[in-house]
Amino acid sequence: MNSITHNRSFLVLLALALVVSLGSAVSNGRSMEREHAKNPSLTSLMYGVGPTTASLLAGHGLTTCNEDMGTIGNPICFHSGRMPVATLVVASGIRLLGDHYFRVGVFKTLLLLIPLVMAMYLVCLRLPENSPWRYLAILALLIYPFFNTQFLSDVVNLPVEEDYLYSFLALALAVVLFPAPKGSWLRSHPIAEGLLAGFAVGSLYLSKSSMILAAAVLLLAYVLRTRESAARVIAVCLALCFPLGWAAYQHHSSGRYTLGTSYDGINFHKGNNPIFVSIYPIPPDITLDSYDPQLNVGKWFPDEWAFNDYHQHEAIAFIKAHPRQILRVDEDKLAIIFFSLKKQGATRSHGMALRLEQVGMLLFRLTFWASILLSVVALFLRWPALRWDGLCFLALVAAVALPYVVGFPFTRHFAVLIYPSVLFCCRAIEVWPKRALAEA
Repeated sequence: MNSITHNRSFLVLLALALVVSLGSAVSNGRSMEREHAKNPSLTSLMYGVGPTTASLLAGHGLTTCNEDMGTIGNPICFHSGRMPVATLVVASGIRLLGDHYFRVGVFKTLLLLIPLVMAMYLVCLRLPENSPWRYLAILALLIYPFFNTQFLSDVVNLPVEEDYLYSFLALALAVVLFPAPKGSWLRSHPIAEGLLAGFAVGSLYLSKSSMILAAAVLLLAYVLRTRESAARVIAVCLALCFPLGWAAYQHHSSGRYTLGTSYDGINFHKGNNPIFVSIYPIPPDITLDSYDPQLNVGKWFPDEWAFNDYHQHEAIAFIKAHPRQILRVDEDKLAIIFFSLKKQGATRSHGMALRLEQVGMLLFRLTFWASILLSVVALFLRWPALRWDGLCFLALVAAVALPYVVGFPFTRHFAVLIYPSVLFCCRAIEVWPKRALAEA
């Protein structure tokens, strides 16, 4: 199977991905325009993306001054409340195409598909030769997420950080699992591969602060796997520029060097307080944000870091004082992350939308658990060709899950593992005949 066949397969995948994604983006854009007819500006987007976008376009950085975090009567100016990728993408779309939900939605969809398409291409470079079933199985796996409603919501939506990080996560893992084969352009230009790895890891980190562990795991995995010292140095140096730059920006704008955000404290507190342990798992159509004022009652905060530090301290104090309650609710969190087929942390679906959602969750769980089981088999039952990949995947799952076990998990938080699970299954299929169980 030559490179021409590989390229044709990739182009077919690309065409399918673009058709489905753009169709969904158009449908979603039209729907959101109707929904936001009274307030059509993208600066009204939820979860801080809209206000930070307005601030950035006005030349004030990511600063927002409000009571949105439940500090009633005590407006706080947040300079470092959100990681910047979502705001940068939306602001760029508005600058290029105007404050128009449909246009910016399509722009974001196409822009964030680029890293995912790169990940797909890395897989296609290593499509197995002389095995039609494995060849077709990998192609089917690569395209199936585009027919999963949970994955598509990340591809086409704008408000939450998972809508941006999914593609960087896929690319960073693909660079680790699918090293460029001999004869490929990337193999003969290892510095380019190092740049790709560093960019993917750094962008993943800047998309959401809870991804810092996942970014560290993926960078370490790449450094340990690649044999090219130049690629290692380039990847590490480029990846480190992202957190160092963010820390410098935060010190300049808010007076503190930090790798996270000033919302991290309250997000930690939201998952570790008496209200949370009494209502979790959260019923549909109820948001944790509605309880923010109760977490702030009777307090006054001079700035964002006083706000952050208070909530961090309160969460730790609650954990120490109520370890049994925390362990009980942690069991629920783990069950939701690893087993639940119900969508957590979203509005209730009905009819066909609910059925599609349930099918999508079932397919995700099957792929996810197939990946975990294959990883365990590779590690403990001697499958050398997949052992390192299995270790990397399990470490990535742990790194993605841990912040939400400590805080609180919703479906969107762990659904970003849809494509990484697909990539690992593709890797297992690719190496299946190579020193597999019977030959180990």
